[in-house]
Amino acid sequence: MAITAPMLMFAIGCSASNDGGESADLRPPPAVNQALCEPLHRPLPTPNANAYRFFASDQEAVEHAKVLFPTISKKPPLPAGHALQAQAEALISELYPTFRKVYPTETQGLDKPPRALIIEDDEVNAFATKDSRVQPEVYPWYVAFNTGAFNGATRDDLLGLVGHELGHLLLRNYSAAVKNSYQRHYIVSGDEQGVFGAYQTDDKKVAKRAAELDHLRARVGMVGVPEVGRIPQWPFHPKNRPPFYDDVVTYAFNKYKPQSADPSACTEVQTKSLEVKQLLLQRWNPDEYTLSLDDGTKAAIASKIEPLREALRKCLPVIKRTFTSLIQEKYGKLPGALDADESAAESKYAGKDFVAEILELNELKHKALAELEAKTDLPLESLRVYEEEEDADVISARVLREHGKDPRSVSLYLLHNHSSDESASQCFAQIREGSVPFFGALRDNHPTTCWRHWNLDRFARTLDVSCK
Repeated sequence: MAITAPMLMFAIGCSASNDGGESADLRPPPAVNQALCEPLHRPLPTPNANAYRFFASDQEAVEHAKVLFPTISKKPPLPAGHALQAQAEALISELYPTFRKVYPTETQGLDKPPRALIIEDDEVNAFATKDSRVQPEVYPWYVAFNTGAFNGATRDDLLGLVGHELGHLLLRNYSAAVKNSYQRHYIVSGDEQGVFGAYQTDDKKVAKRAAELDHLRARVGMVGVPEVGRIPQWPFHPKNRPPFYDDVVTYAFNKYKPQSADPSACTEVQTKSLEVKQLLLQRWNPDEYTLSLDDGTKAAIASKIEPLREALRKCLPVIKRTFTSLIQEKYGKLPGALDADESAAESKYAGKDFVAEILELNELKHKALAELEAKTDLPLESLRVYEEEEDADVISARVLREHGKDPRSVSLYLLHNHSSDESASQCFAQIREGSVPFFGALRDNHPTTCWRHWNLDRFARTLDVSCK
């Protein structure tokens, strides 16, 4: 999990501490819901002894991660013995017995807590992961922390982070087989106060719409942006893995640029791409995954699009390769079947001009995504998916409550350490007023930071009134 937003993956006996200026008496009172009192257990398809990759030493874990992490777009870990490693392991060891108490079946036989690895990176992030290089896939018995995860964080906030990551690792909620047992798609109306995702019925229409959005976003990014659809452009967090089309274009650019008869055009491609990216980043809200383009920004972007397209054509010789052949060369295989648009483009261009083919596909998919996001039959702002990040939040809330800590610690961690002071203040004010924050329009498997805090706040207070 990246705890952060894009790629971005939180009271003793009572939950409603008034952190951040919250005022409990202004929030809607929670209804009694005794269904929440017991954790929802889910089937684990593989025995724990076979599901995890254990390590005889910290150094063995580091060597394993050095090979695995580059395959999942993560930096390699620092050598064992870093000062922050001891701090992280102390946090894990403190919370681990409580985790086993709350989830005894899921942790059966896992007597020793997982190891901690440290990555030199200022980004506020930590993660547990699975290793899909082997089949059946296994979970490495460690949690990785960026050095930036510790900057300015309180011990209680860090316990929230640890609880969230242990939720991923111990309940294996990245596993497709496990996820199928708990994932829920649903639609909300009204104030949403009594609605908890894990307890909803899965709505097949919402699931279909979510799959359509995922398909398009995997190709061109989180948001349909017709203004930039005529160029492959990943406009958001620079550390996130780029969309499929952008990744293939980058691969082709790096492969064929040395053969270019016009190196100055290649330089212009890089310069203008960066200029467009900077314009988009200025209008991107990383807490809400929203992009708000004013008329001035749209005009500035539009002035760069055609020169960028022309520079790309001049930079690259005509690549007489099909889209699929470059994909297979980069990835070693086709990552799933081509859709109808891609198959039609393959037939139309027949390996005569890769650049023209990918530019056409990129524009087509941006337009399709923008149209899908604008549909009113299933309004995006009303759609919800309960999946691994919210699941890990809820798991951590139960464990932290049992541990005598604030169940909302993971979302407080994000608000204190990832969000701007202004965004955090606005979030606390919105919750005080009883408003439901923006969920995120299914743009990422992380709901927005403020919604996560609102969700944990009402979940924790409902546990307090229902589960004495």
